[in-house]
Amino acid sequence: MLRVLGTKEFCKFTIKLLRGDKAIYFYQQAGQIQSYGIITFGYCKLYQVDNTDAVIGPVNTLASFQGKGLATKTLKAAVHWLFTERQCQAVYIDTSELNQPMQQVIRKSGFPEAIGYFTR
Repeated sequence: MLRVLGTKEFCKFTIKLLRGDKAIYFYQQAGQIQSYGIITFGYCKLYQVDNTDAVIGPVNTLASFQGKGLATKTLKAAVHWLFTERQCQAVYIDTSELNQPMQQVIRKSGFPEAIGYFTR
């Protein structure tokens, strides 16, 4: 993960993980992480969520692996894990309306159109 994020981002993310309100999800093949994202539990800066809810941010796929459906596969696996293993009651997927690649991943993953927009 250090190679993927770089030292500064890896350290910031590790601190967030240690607080216990975040998790990382990723897709790896042949020992290499190809796609990843962050999940926050029970908190969102922009809107109210319950303690049993999860907020998924955008999926990041390394440039050399883009266009192969990995972000969709990664997002679907994360949502499945949240409902089956974490027993989340609701899952929100949070991304910018300008992030068209992520909007496409969300649709390909079987989610309807956005239910709300928030100014950052």
